[in-house]
Formats: sequence, C-alpha cells, structure tokens
Amino acid sequence: MLDVQNLTKRYDDTIALTDVDFTAAPGEFVAVVGPSGCGKSTLLRVLAGLEPDFDGRVTVNDTPVDDGGSADVGVVFQDPRLLPWATVRENVRLAAPDDASDAEIDDLLERVGLEGFETALPGELSGGMAQRVALARGLAYEPEALLLDEPFSALDALTKVEQQAFLLEVWHSVEATVVLVTHDVEEAAYLADRVVVLGSQPGTVVDRIDVDVERPRERTDERLLDVRERITTALGL
Repeated sequence: MLDVQNLTKRYDDTIALTDVDFTAAPGEFVAVVGPSGCGKSTLLRVLAGLEPDFDGRVTVNDTPVDDGGSADVGVVFQDPRLLPWATVRENVRLAAPDDASDAEIDDLLERVGLEGFETALPGELSGGMAQRVALARGLAYEPEALLLDEPFSALDALTKVEQQAFLLEVWHSVEATVVLVTHDVEEAAYLADRVVVLGSQPGTVVDRIDVDVERPRERTDERLLDVRERITTALGL
C-alpha cells in the first residue's frame, strides 16, 4: 500500500530525513516514533504529497507520490484546523467530493460518533470531538490510507485513552492502512501492528518492531511492556 525507499529530505543545508525505508501493507496499522525534531511530521507530509522535493522513491498503491497528494490518502493533523465560523458539517464538506450530499456527510459524522452535532460550531466542541471532526474530514474521500500526525498530543490523559480506543474502532470499520506519527511510546505499542523507530539529526530508521499481540489488547500486557522497552532502547532512553 505504502512503500518508502531511500527517502532523503533536505531543507537548504539541513538534512531532515536520510535513507528512510519502510512499507505499510493494506489494512496495516504502522506507528512512527521518534524524538522531537527527527522528521516524523516531514515524513508524513512526504507521504501525503505535500513535500514533493525529495530524493528516493515513495509510492501509494504503486503510484509515485507527486505534488498535491492523492485521493487514496487522507490526512489528520495535530491541530484539527477547523474553521471557527463553519459548522461541523461544513468543515467536513471542505474535504468531501463536490457531489457529496448532506446525508452522506452526516452518515460519516455518525460513523465518528458525532451524530447530533452536524450544525455545531467548533467552539462548542471538546478537544476530543474536534479531533473526531478532523478524522471525519480525513475519511471524507474514503481513502485507502490514513495519515495521522500526533492527533492526540494536545488531549488530556483520559480523553487520549478514549480517542485511541475510538480510532481502533474506526480503523476496523474502514479497513484502511494507517500510519500514525507519535512521540508517545505507550501509544505506539498499544495501537500499532508495527512500530518504525526514527533516530534524529538527521532522521533515519533505527529499528522496526513487530507488535505480535492479539487484539483487543490490555495495556498492562507484559508483551506490550516488552515492546515499549525495545522502543525506548532504540531511542537511547
């Protein structure tokens, strides 16, 4: 589904990423973990087609990523980036096909748990609900791959746990490939099928870790604790 080969990304004299290689199979949940400044968000922007100037090869469904991205890929950023004067429905419509009806958008909002909030304004939503609007927007074109850039980092601990569980429900229902960028080691181990660990300066892959733990998972499962320890070791923590 996603194939990254020898990806190197430069900004003038600064190398943000170097020789990054990883794949994500159809329906797989991959987490990318690394310290601040290691190029995680840059990697996601390249996958989304928002950073076309790079060395290496990046493909989505065997099609090279080019400027402007692909309808096969949806993106959810760290900040929900909702228009404050637009309703929930209107915010999602911005990312939906031109011929999408109100009923179709409302069905999508129901899928992400926002039934009854179609005409609410962003200022009337909690942080978790705002992120669900952003998730609905990322799913509006029914993408085969969903890219998430630290979507829960600004949420309190309880809301983060709730949103993680909800993300898994949505992932199972839409059967999309997911690439989640996060600096949260516990989050990566709990959610992902596989964890790609990036080192920094410049960002490069230092480990790839399969999470061979059946779902549903318990956060206290010793196997997940082992995965977390391997991640932290790879990060030099």
